[in-house]
Amino acid sequence: LLLGFNLSIKLMFDRVVKQHQIEKLERLRYQQELENLKSQVSPHFLMNMLNNIHGMVDLNPEKAQDMILKLSNMMRYILYDSSMKSISLAKEVTFIKNYLSLMRERFSPKKVEIECILPEEDKVTNISVPPLVFIVFIENAFKHGVSYRRKSSIKIFMTESDGCIRFFCRNTKPDKPADENRKGG
Repeated sequence: LLLGFNLSIKLMFDRVVKQHQIEKLERLRYQQELENLKSQVSPHFLMNMLNNIHGMVDLNPEKAQDMILKLSNMMRYILYDSSMKSISLAKEVTFIKNYLSLMRERFSPKKVEIECILPEEDKVTNISVPPLVFIVFIENAFKHGVSYRRKSSIKIFMTESDGCIRFFCRNTKPDKPADENRKGG
């Protein structure tokens, strides 16, 4: 009886240790996935935005200041807020709006039509999502959907109803693969 009792305690202890190791691996995997998402927001985007802001400084200093503030808020979100397991949908929507605002500055509306419908931040405060979950799709829509030879369009729709989020992101398809359309930066 004593041997059986000791064996069952040992088995329970081993199971708790194994469960702890599994949870630790899951947390590590989640952190790695989060880091991958953070790196998805392209350094190329950052460099282009800084160049756009630099060009705007002489033309329209107030607009350049606004662009710097939006870029700063985006970087703060990427570096600090996105390290959490989940974030309010309101913060994610604000990030997307800042991103799209900067992309509108980058691309002429004559060349790239950006259509976007997002929920109002104050109406989605009780919903949480993984950080940067939507921006991957939006950034890829710009990366692979913008043509420098013909008019392009990006359409983004997000709605929330009864705690359910519906997200739609569509881009035009360039005549040639994106790599062939990109010349320079």
